[in-house]
Amino acid sequence: MTYDEFVSKSPEYYMDMVRLIDIKIKHRMEMTEDEKRINEFIMEVQENNKINALRNRFEKLWDIDQ
Repeated sequence: MTYDEFVSKSPEYYMDMVRLIDIKIKHRMEMTEDEKRINEFIMEVQENNKINALRNRFEKLWDIDQ
């Protein structure tokens, strides 16, 4: 699975994967290679969400100043 395929899945799938990874980390269970890749995808989604939120705030401030 690629990052683009991962983000095109349903929000329910995303949340299920977040819960799965959270449980595996919390209980120190070994992750498969696929789960490790999904964990990387989740982290990338979270980083992109933070970047987009900052961009939106900046654009709003920019609009207010003009």
